[in-house]
Amino acid sequence: MTTDLTDPTEPFKIDDFEFSPTGFTAPSGTLDFDRWQRIGQFIRLTNAASQFWWGDWLNLGEDTFGEKASQALETTHWDENTLRVYAWVCRAVPVANRLAGVPFGHYLTLAKLTPQEQVKWGKKVAADQWSQRQLKQALRAEDANAVQMQPCVLVRCKNANQVHDIEAWAHEQGLDYDLCERARK
Repeated sequence: MTTDLTDPTEPFKIDDFEFSPTGFTAPSGTLDFDRWQRIGQFIRLTNAASQFWWGDWLNLGEDTFGEKASQALETTHWDENTLRVYAWVCRAVPVANRLAGVPFGHYLTLAKLTPQEQVKWGKKVAADQWSQRQLKQALRAEDANAVQMQPCVLVRCKNANQVHDIEAWAHEQGLDYDLCERARK
């Protein structure tokens, strides 16, 4: 079977297991427990890592193909802004700083920190099994001790590319920022 990568409904195979958007089918005959368990591990890994994979994939495409990579975004059937957030987090947090067991959502917060701080706080999240809320509270408590008032600037962007450019610039400058969306009136 040839897999059409632009068709998200097209199933693919790993060994003789067939995966599709609606489930997977196992080979007929005797199924070995260890093999069955490995498929479960693959599914768990896929669920936990897919946001990192999407971000790294997009960054690789942009680094390799430049603007041409954006043409492939439509074939993913994902929201472009979602993929850009994944890419930003993965660019801001190097693979070496990502810890197994620390979910992608936590790295949305950690991406704003320096690489050393990412590792420090990531280890705390992993050791204490913090929720995203607990991580944000701990960071706020530390910030409250260090900074009383911070200046704030509002930048309105016309499209996702401008958002991406502003995020990249702010990250390069070591600036903290929050992304918010507002409907046009």
